[in-house]
Amino acid sequence: VGKPVIVIDHGWYSELPDSVAVKIKPNDPAALVTAMAHITAALPTMQQAAVAYIATHHDPAAISQKYIAFAQEVTGRT
Repeated sequence: VGKPVIVIDHGWYSELPDSVAVKIKPNDPAALVTAMAHITAALPTMQQAAVAYIATHHDPAAISQKYIAFAQEVTGRT
């Protein structure tokens, strides 16, 4: 959908690229305001980056092949 996001900089959210997500510390209202201003200013660029990221890293066909390869590796079957 091309929606950039604001996330708490913790866990797997920390792994999201800065081009698609603005990461903030928890319970920091000033950081949230700054993040919203950043997304507003960079919206077209972040939208394009979000669409490209999902297309590259979350394509259902590619992901399913990775699951199959992992299962084959773990079970020793091909």
